[in-house]
Amino acid sequence: MNANDFENACISLDITNDDLPKDLNLENVKTMIYKKRIDKQLEISHRLLNLAIEISACSKGDMLIDCAYLCKITLLRLINHFKTCLDLAKNSNSDVNLISRSIFEGGLYFFYLSHDPKKIREWRLYSCVETLKFITLAETNEEDIPHELFEQIKPYQEEMDKTFKKQDGKYYSSWKKGMSIKDMASKTPKFGKLYHDYYIPLSDYHHWGVSSLAYHYQITEDKLDIQPVQSSASLEMISKSIDLANSSIYSLLEASISIFHLVQFNNELEQIMKDFLKIPFARKLG
Repeated sequence: MNANDFENACISLDITNDDLPKDLNLENVKTMIYKKRIDKQLEISHRLLNLAIEISACSKGDMLIDCAYLCKITLLRLINHFKTCLDLAKNSNSDVNLISRSIFEGGLYFFYLSHDPKKIREWRLYSCVETLKFITLAETNEEDIPHELFEQIKPYQEEMDKTFKKQDGKYYSSWKKGMSIKDMASKTPKFGKLYHDYYIPLSDYHHWGVSSLAYHYQITEDKLDIQPVQSSASLEMISKSIDLANSSIYSLLEASISIFHLVQFNNELEQIMKDFLKIPFARKLG
């Protein structure tokens, strides 16, 4: 961080002399800036959450239409994730990383599927495969199965087999048919950049990487214990996690407005974007 970056950050984050750490070294300054930045991010996040709840309540229509169904069910789940994300971030809990990555994945699945009606159809059809697996397991355990359960999926048997049955005669274990998050992100421009800029850098903590353990914990001075610490690196991760969650939610709200024709929310969403971009180091949401 150069002098200009520091000056701009202080102005944008309303940092005064009273906020400056007594020991003015780089680590303490970065820690202070990330704390202030997180406060600003959370202001944006809560506005996004409130707007998401409003949009969700108005997102009504024919839920037999695959895209509408997928959009609404994704939004409902992401709102729950987002609430948890904000609670964790407010308390500087690094597990916000785990929830924000899940929010990203939910948003990615929606945008990967929604551009192709065939893919959404396959996603919805996989529920029949899950039902068939349940029936097969129940039969193996000699459990009684309601006859109507099989009758409900019978009309889709041929389509299920054609879409999800592998050469060995077994069904794929999920609707994704072995496609990875990386593969989906590469085919989804809106989320491809988020994948490389946020999702991957945040993976170390998620997968118990050595680096993330090092900046979250340190050995005590007497060498007899280990204690959690709040470093600029851990706060940077929290800040990135909030950005990832905000951007994923923002993109889904844009889609919801379009799918359910909720143009009355456009101005409010655009204003949130403008205010977000005033935060230092911010990148355009969505």
